[in-house]
Amino acid sequence: MNWTGRAEIPRPGETPAEAAERVALRDVLDAFLEAMAPSPEAIRARLIGSRLVAELKLGPEQSRLRAKLFDWHAVRSETVDAEGVSTLEVELTAQRWQELRGKEGLPAGCIRQKV
Repeated sequence: MNWTGRAEIPRPGETPAEAAERVALRDVLDAFLEAMAPSPEAIRARLIGSRLVAELKLGPEQSRLRAKLFDWHAVRSETVDAEGVSTLEVELTAQRWQELRGKEGLPAGCIRQKV
């Protein structure tokens, strides 16, 4: 057996040394492919852009914007205070943040980026 626990079984016409070399080469290739494979987060960032997490404070008069954020599945958590102000933890792409600030007129003062 080699270091990965794979049995070095010779194929027909193959010597035990050739079998060990073949398995070792396959192990090196497997390790290389695993190291080079992008993470799911890297794939997502490449396809839809990097995501930013921020905290938003929205008043009761901003219920449409709040509904849009829920429709986008962007809300991670929400708390509502006694005055009806919602504090949302939101995760969006940079493009979606720009859309909120531009089209929806979201003031920068109600956004607090999280690290």
